[in-house]
Amino acid sequence: MAGRGGRGLPPGACRLTDTLPLIIVFVASYAAKRAGLLRSDDGGALLRVVFYLGYPPLIFLSILRVDVDASFLRLCLVAPVVIGASLLVVLLLRRSLLRHIDRRTFGPFLAGAAVMNTGFLLPFVERTAGPEGVARLVIIDTFVGVTAFSVVYAALVGIGHERADPGFVLRKLVQSGPLWGLVAAVVVKLAGVTPPVVIMDSFEVAARIVGTTLLMALGLKFELRVRRPRLLLLSLALRFGLGAVFGAIFIRLAGLDGIDARVAMFASIAPIAYSAITFAEMERLDVRFAASQVSMGILIAIAASPLTVQLLL
Repeated sequence: MAGRGGRGLPPGACRLTDTLPLIIVFVASYAAKRAGLLRSDDGGALLRVVFYLGYPPLIFLSILRVDVDASFLRLCLVAPVVIGASLLVVLLLRRSLLRHIDRRTFGPFLAGAAVMNTGFLLPFVERTAGPEGVARLVIIDTFVGVTAFSVVYAALVGIGHERADPGFVLRKLVQSGPLWGLVAAVVVKLAGVTPPVVIMDSFEVAARIVGTTLLMALGLKFELRVRRPRLLLLSLALRFGLGAVFGAIFIRLAGLDGIDARVAMFASIAPIAYSAITFAEMERLDVRFAASQVSMGILIAIAASPLTVQLLL
């Protein structure tokens, strides 16, 4: 897809400049927190605003504006394949390289290496690939959540030696704003109806908050702290490395091409998901290591985003 490169500028240069404002917003938010103007808790509030009020309208509009075809069904498998394969590799490493890591730290390590934060990519995809890219990322992101809060959560429960809470998984799925946005869009699209103009205009306004607000929230939540650096480096290498390998294999086997392949690959190398922290808190595992993984993963992704977007989108 031409993205924003269709304005007479070289596509790569245009996309590079498109990502810089997003990075500046992230850095400015972190600087505001360091200066004491805002707090980390403010970032949590902004994330909830985006999740419940921004994501659903953005997803709804994006799905309505694109032609859904058979490739979307294949995109549903990106997350289960990449997460499942990464999970298997890390569990195998537990028998050799990682056998001396205590279970409280291994749990977050496992979640960090396996689960990608595709939500973090949304502002970049929206700005450079438009509704076509967002619609595809939404499909992948939905199944990231489903896989993370079922398969990965079950694995961490086993590591924590506690009984699984099925109610937690069900609540997470039922309360998912993005999932309801996707369901509503599919229903409306299949029914062939056109929502009232006032609804569409309201959704447009709400959807516009997503990109900048998400980056502000992540900047406020970011912590420049390194815990267990060697293990952290391995976790990051596995997240990005295994993601790239398994993403590329899936794309080839599934026969994806064009924007489908590019978004699938971008999603596969997304940074470590916030669910690593959520699971660590729930199962009383090493929350500080989980937070260190998430923050360093975001830092790498922010630094690499101009080049990554230029290559993939």
